Amino acid sequence: TRQPHTRRPSNRKPDGRACRGLTLGKLRAHAMTWGAGYDARVNPFLLALDPIAVRQGKKSLGDLAMPDAPAGSPFGATGAVAGARRVVVLGDEFAGGWGLASQDETLAARLASRIGVAEDVVWQTSATGGATLRQVHREMLDYLPSPLDMVVLWVGWGDLLEKTTVDEWRRELAATLAILCRTGRVLVVGCPPVASMPRLGFPLKAVLAARADSFDKVAAEVAAAAGAMFAGSFDLGADGFLADGVHLSAVGQAVVADRVGATLWP
Repeated sequence: TRQPHTRRPSNRKPDGRACRGLTLGKLRAHAMTWGAGYDARVNPFLLALDPIAVRQGKKSLGDLAMPDAPAGSPFGATGAVAGARRVVVLGDEFAGGWGLASQDETLAARLASRIGVAEDVVWQTSATGGATLRQVHREMLDYLPSPLDMVVLWVGWGDLLEKTTVDEWRRELAATLAILCRTGRVLVVGCPPVASMPRLGFPLKAVLAARADSFDKVAAEVAAAAGAMFAGSFDLGADGFLADGVHLSAVGQAVVADRVGATLWP
């Protein structure tokens, strides 16, 4: 079995300190084509706010550090390994629960605990900080163990900050699910709840939330066409986030796990 993909994010120095500005280098005005990232039904007024949102993003997110992965192994089991169901949560730092104190608080561990009431489960988190859907598709799928019974895909934050368009998102997700759905049951988690992030102000929050809504609508459509499931629309309070106002706390992860669990086992 290959080791999970846990490549350190590109905005970290070798000593683990964040490189100021690189996170929001993704928001540099000369590289942005945000208009192409909207659904045609989104209020065009938001397009006029893009330049303001970019400047605001540099100010509010420019020194945002990537949190560390939780302490402990990204592997776990609720019982005997032989004959157990195998579950993987795949994606970015949100999927990996980075910033949490323990692996036990992550989405993978919470789902395993829920399944483990009835049967043994072997679970794994495969996460790369700052990953986009394109990176998951092109770089991370080869690291998944085989065979698998269930894959939960959670990515989107990196794509919201990058110039990923709706059409690119659709193509990459369709290609990714075409591979994952051969392995077993697949669920796609919606974009992180940017509309609730305390760190974000207007208009940046409105612009990113509109992009997230467009991505989620496409994700639900593509997942259904591929025979996968979709769970999204997470409304969190301030206690659902870490002190950085962006990444999810244990409370936030629990809300997501409950929504995912209710979708998998209605």
